Amino acid sequence: MSKMFSLLFITLFSFNLMASCEEENVVLKKNDMDIELSSFKTSEKSERLIVILPPTGGVNFIDRNYAQHFCKKGMSAVIIKSWSENFEVRYDLSVHTDYYMNAQAAIDSVLNHHSDYKIGMLGTSLGSLHASISFARNDFIDSVFLIVGGGNLASMIARTDQEQTLKFKEIRFELYGFESEDEYEEALKPHIPFEVLDMEIKREGRKIGMSISYDDVTVPTSNQIALKKKWNPDLLLDSNFNHTNTVLKTWLLNKRAITRFFKD
Repeated sequence: MSKMFSLLFITLFSFNLMASCEEENVVLKKNDMDIELSSFKTSEKSERLIVILPPTGGVNFIDRNYAQHFCKKGMSAVIIKSWSENFEVRYDLSVHTDYYMNAQAAIDSVLNHHSDYKIGMLGTSLGSLHASISFARNDFIDSVFLIVGGGNLASMIARTDQEQTLKFKEIRFELYGFESEDEYEEALKPHIPFEVLDMEIKREGRKIGMSISYDDVTVPTSNQIALKKKWNPDLLLDSNFNHTNTVLKTWLLNKRAITRFFKD
């Protein structure tokens, strides 16, 4: 009989824990910006919140699985799904200034809304670029884990194989008469408002983790290594797979290690 009650207790406890970690859609309004979030809350108030920034293409199953896993381990999580921007598609170089300023404004609003938590950040690909900038700007973020992230944004924009960025690159070479990627990179640099390789960060009491691909042309490997050398991460995961497969490998094989990284 005691075993039956124990089993019943475990079943009910597990059900309540899973129910408390269900996804809830939230919209924050900040001035003229709408910020869409997916929120995963623990059954009891947790001290820690992990802010998740997805890759290009938006939130996906892996982001949601990370959030649910963190939540089931006692940490609340939010995924920043999107933020509204008041400009149309443009090919002028200053669009990058607007984009990264808006991204940080959206992240700041999320952080301010959850100011009673201890904050960690998980970013993947494009999301890792936003996460690294926010971590460098905000000393109160005590931990960040970057999956295929890097430094030198102008270089990445000039050399990535990401489809949409390549289309912009082709059009801009015609509009501006660029003759090389080096020339394009130099023209981009004044329009990048945040560059993590040029930002000094507070390290005392803060943790950095990175998962690096040594066969990457989307966030080129050289850019990932540059940030690794600059930040000297506490936890480093290496992969000889390409960009996408490193993201998958990190999730499949290292989700528990990343969870411990944030929880410990």
